[in-house]
Amino acid sequence: MAGPKGFEPSVFSVTGRRVNRATPRTLDFFARRALPYQRQPRLASRMFAIIRHAGYAFSSGSLTPEGRAAAGQIAQRLLGVPGWKEVRVSPTPRTRETGELIAERLKIPHVEDDRIGMDGDLSDLLPPTEAHGVIFVSHLPIITKFISKWSKKLGLEDLPSTDIAAGWIIDPDAGKITAA
Repeated sequence: MAGPKGFEPSVFSVTGRRVNRATPRTLDFFARRALPYQRQPRLASRMFAIIRHAGYAFSSGSLTPEGRAAAGQIAQRLLGVPGWKEVRVSPTPRTRETGELIAERLKIPHVEDDRIGMDGDLSDLLPPTEAHGVIFVSHLPIITKFISKWSKKLGLEDLPSTDIAAGWIIDPDAGKITAA
């Protein structure tokens, strides 16, 4: 592996002192230094998302094959926004399964959160409070309440209803809400 100009693996100087042999650690140091610096995109400091569960079978409450595919598609879209920390789901099978699929695709943990269930208390999740880097998976009435309060806080018009396996990314710093 080649290092910087003039670098010889057998004798080199990192901090002014000579080292007799290159170790994998020092070679890795030079390899990283030789690469052009690339700033990684970061999640806006206070961005979070609220997603409606995917399609499900009324009889079982579990996702249908189409619902699983739709959850995979929303996960793919969220994958394009780096910085997600966790997925929080309502305590129903359809939200749990949707959240599990999203969390699996994004390689982040998922936890159940009663506050975003059908009878949950959203008071500590509404403005001016927000969870940074969290994806919430819940039900239409909860999402409607959530979006209505955040739209008002950000001075935006109320957004239209959310389709199955769709949602919104809320960015308080930028003062905007965008489709997920």
